[in-house]
Amino acid sequence: MKQFMTGMVLPLILMASACGKTDPLPSDGRLTGVWVHETTGTDTIDFDAHARSDKNAFELKRKPGSPKAGPYWYEVKGDSIQVHWWLSSAMAETYAFKLSADGRSFRIGAFVPFVEGQTVHTFKKIK
Repeated sequence: MKQFMTGMVLPLILMASACGKTDPLPSDGRLTGVWVHETTGTDTIDFDAHARSDKNAFELKRKPGSPKAGPYWYEVKGDSIQVHWWLSSAMAETYAFKLSADGRSFRIGAFVPFVEGQTVHTFKKIK
């Protein structure tokens, strides 16, 4: 009987603990904080810069002379993100996106040329 109870209780505990895990992405899809590019150390994405906007937005800050700095709209959809640079008349484009389970980093497709030849980039939360 004791083996039976152990065999039943352990799976229940494991299932209950799995149910307690939450998605690091908020339910409204808005990201927060300031994130720095892991390789360059100079490119930052600031999700708080446009917190009062009615749309999900971020500010891409780059060293002077780097292309496509400025404000962007975004929408996270599963393992992808749609990104639209405010200063462009082009439509939003879709890129790979994955927020880490602990919410301290994310990987995103190359929506701007951060590092030549690199198609996916990692950003770490700094604030």
